[in-house]
Amino acid sequence: MRSDVATPAPVSGSGVRPRTLMIAAALLSMLVSLGFAAVAPKAAAATPTAGLNVLSQSPWVETHGIFDLRLGVPSSGAYRLQVTVFDRLITRTAFDQAAQGRVGGFFYRQAVPLSGLAVDPSGGVDIELPVNTTAPSPALPTVYIGQTGVFPVQAELFDSAGTPVGTPQSIFLEYASGPGSGSAGYVPLSVALVVPFAAAAGAAAPDAPPTPSQASRLNQLSIGVDAASSVPIGLLADPRTLSGLATGAASGSTVDASTLSHLASAAKAGTLRVMPSTFDPSAIGSLQTAGLAGELAAQSAAAKQVINSTLGVAPSSATWVFQGPVGASVLGVLAAEGSRNIIVPDSSLSPLPAVDTETTFARPTLVSGGGQSLNAIGADPGLAVDFRSGGPPTVTANRIIAELAMIETESPGLQRGVALLPQAGSAVSPQLLATLIAGIAGNPLLDAVSPTGLFAKVPVAPLTRTFGPANPALGVQERTLGDSAPSILAARHRLTGVTALLGGPSTKLNSLATQLLLCESLSISPSSRTAILGSITAQLDRIAGALGLPPATAITLTASHGQIPITILVSGSIHARVQVRLTSQRLLFPTFRPADGSCVVPTPTEEICVFSLSKQNTTLNVPVEARSSGVFPLEVNLYTPDGSLLLASDRDTVRSTAVSGVAIILAILAAVSLAVWWGRDLRRGRRRRGLIPSPFDDASPDADEPMSPMSRVTGPTGGNYNISVHTRRRHEV
Repeated sequence: MRSDVATPAPVSGSGVRPRTLMIAAALLSMLVSLGFAAVAPKAAAATPTAGLNVLSQSPWVETHGIFDLRLGVPSSGAYRLQVTVFDRLITRTAFDQAAQGRVGGFFYRQAVPLSGLAVDPSGGVDIELPVNTTAPSPALPTVYIGQTGVFPVQAELFDSAGTPVGTPQSIFLEYASGPGSGSAGYVPLSVALVVPFAAAAGAAAPDAPPTPSQASRLNQLSIGVDAASSVPIGLLADPRTLSGLATGAASGSTVDASTLSHLASAAKAGTLRVMPSTFDPSAIGSLQTAGLAGELAAQSAAAKQVINSTLGVAPSSATWVFQGPVGASVLGVLAAEGSRNIIVPDSSLSPLPAVDTETTFARPTLVSGGGQSLNAIGADPGLAVDFRSGGPPTVTANRIIAELAMIETESPGLQRGVALLPQAGSAVSPQLLATLIAGIAGNPLLDAVSPTGLFAKVPVAPLTRTFGPANPALGVQERTLGDSAPSILAARHRLTGVTALLGGPSTKLNSLATQLLLCESLSISPSSRTAILGSITAQLDRIAGALGLPPATAITLTASHGQIPITILVSGSIHARVQVRLTSQRLLFPTFRPADGSCVVPTPTEEICVFSLSKQNTTLNVPVEARSSGVFPLEVNLYTPDGSLLLASDRDTVRSTAVSGVAIILAILAAVSLAVWWGRDLRRGRRRRGLIPSPFDDASPDADEPMSPMSRVTGPTGGNYNISVHTRRRHEV
């Protein structure tokens, strides 16, 4: 049975304690049983609240050393401070319980008056807890620890009557034994720290400078990142925030200029790894749900441009980090970007098998979906929540460090690693980051690596996970964006075509592209999204509408070969490059090369020409060959040079009066054939008429025979004609 007032208890592997320390502990126990002597402290830093506040602590102790704990204490009063060290933690469940003050058995408990503690020059009082070493002062006796692990420590304040004052403060002591002792064979846990860098969300303007308070926080964060020369950091920067800082710096803000300078310095030195991103990270989940995953490529390209222009580095696409929920449709986009690895919240992935959840998994796996597979690490959810605990930054940071050590001690002989990624919306304070970096650098149980280095160092487990369902909390906003999906796609189609029309990006088009990306964000209202999309479409239509074709005309070809003039009309001073498509079933289009352009003939009756417009009215004389004479249509279509957007079209009429050589030959052959036919017909007619005897040539020899009455015929003028009918006599035998 343990005593309420504990003396230093033996710890496995710690050896026999000195007798003098046991006597001192007994004397202290007697003082505690008398109700704590009322002794006023020498001096203390004033704090706004009663009780204790943890100001700082040692991140770890290795082999033997001093565990320093700096506490803020009340400015006056007779108090005693009690320090308790509890048994080594075995599981993360026990760690979480200890963080909430629910601890198990202890092996060390000592109480001292505040007057016996040294006052720290920066405020508060210092507690020097010796671990496996001689105490530098007689305030607290030695704590003997012989096994690597994480030990809860509780500091509690009592008044002169022995009544607790305020809330006990729970902290953790990370201990690593030296070579040859309990930590022999330990493989340090690889830790990839990803720091979100973003101002407060909600600003409609994509390049609005941060507020003064946000600018100050970001500046202190950049200073901490720049100073972290021994710990590689993955910076997940919001491009909108970088654009805002650039705007502020251009407007004369020395704070914003300093922030960009520190980030650029760290990025160029190589300690800061700027991660690839989308222009608006909040749009990732919504674009997938709305069927607009293809827009992620445009978001990524815009983000790279902003990062490169503000920090002077191009982010590598090898490893992507997402703070929000993602789905399988992202994998195809990432694979096209050249990505091999992905870090996402563990809740975005399918659950692990039960056998792999007995301890922290802490290994990458494959994630598959949409025909693609990448290496994936689910960011530890417990560590992500720690960033939003709401406690003092130093306490939060040291708790994270202790929990990382806790993960390491679960499976000390295996090569494992975790991604330290705050939850979406977490604003990492500069003090927390500085404490975290100091606690990871040189830590005997932790190995700081970059996000990409995490995948290189930790073997991929033989396990494939898939993406889980999208975050239902975003459902309403995603459906709203889904209603705007057709308009977003139409605006993107117009923007792509007009960009090609004008020969590439411009200041005006870049502004419209940024506004379109803003429409894909969940930080704006549906009504604002609709208004912005309408404005983008109207401006693009005005640019495209400046080009056109004259009214349909009639064109006459007087020869089989000729030229057809095609005129492009331009209003204003637009220098554009266009595509003209000509189609007619009765015309042949020989290939030719116009000035500042080129033409191709996909089929003999179709020609596609791409050329630049150098003036308001540009005429292209297209050589053609008429297949026959007659009247037939000519389709003329004007497109952007990539053929994605139809600008104008008309249907001209072509009249061909030329007679081709083939037609002349056919006509001659027809005439010859007709003449031959006529000649033959005349000869046949004469031959037939020669076979019929004339009635006058065959007169009867019996002239005295009377004429038959039927042989008198009345002529057309009323005269009578005598027709002698010759009949052959039948000779009777």
